[in-house]
Formats: sequence, structure tokens, C-alpha cells
Amino acid sequence: MTVKESFNLVGLPTTFGNPLWKDNIAAGNAFLIDRLLQAGAIVFGKTNVPYMLADAQSFNDIYGTTNNPWDATRSPGGSSGGEAATLVPACRPSGPAATSPAHCATRRTTAASMATNRPGG
Repeated sequence: MTVKESFNLVGLPTTFGNPLWKDNIAAGNAFLIDRLLQAGAIVFGKTNVPYMLADAQSFNDIYGTTNNPWDATRSPGGSSGGEAATLVPACRPSGPAATSPAHCATRRTTAASMATNRPGG
């Protein structure tokens, strides 16, 4: 599974998309991450977030823009847009986000509509 970039995962950057924190390497795991690992989860990555988790899209100056995987002219949304972008193409359970389900609505698209926006879909 993946987790939102804002969750501390030991040894990986936790930046909240803020360039001032680009060198912030987590010394320990967030409580939720420890619980997931104890339950047998395998965390293989972190997903993109907007600057300080506060936008309707997922762009920051550290990692760039997260696009809709079916149409790069659209957005998977923000605060959890990175999670939304991994959900549909990978057909996997979504990782933890600040809200459940992750809030991903934008003017351009929603995470729920990404499946219908894919080519041939």
C-alpha cells in the first residue's frame, strides 16, 4: 500500500509539500503507520500532496504535479490527490488520508470519476 506523504515513515522525507522541509527525514513512524505495519501492511511508497495539504489539486515545488492517470490534462484532486491517482490504475485499496474516503473533488474531475474518464472507459 501507499501512504500520504504527510505521514511519518521512518527514513523517508515528510515535507507536507513545503520546500522548507524538503530535507526533513522521519526519525520514526506515525502512530497510524505503526498500526498498519503491526497488522501486516506492506508500505511501498508515499503519495504526493499539495503545499501544506491545502489545495484542490496535488502540486508542490518538491515533487511537482500529480495528474489524473487517464488524462494528464485533468487533476485527481487535492489534499489526497496522490492517493486518488494510485487508486484507480492499480486497483488496490487506498492508503490512509486525512479524511475517509479521501476528499479529491476539483473543478476538473473527481477521483470517483477517473474510471469513467479513462480512454475507452
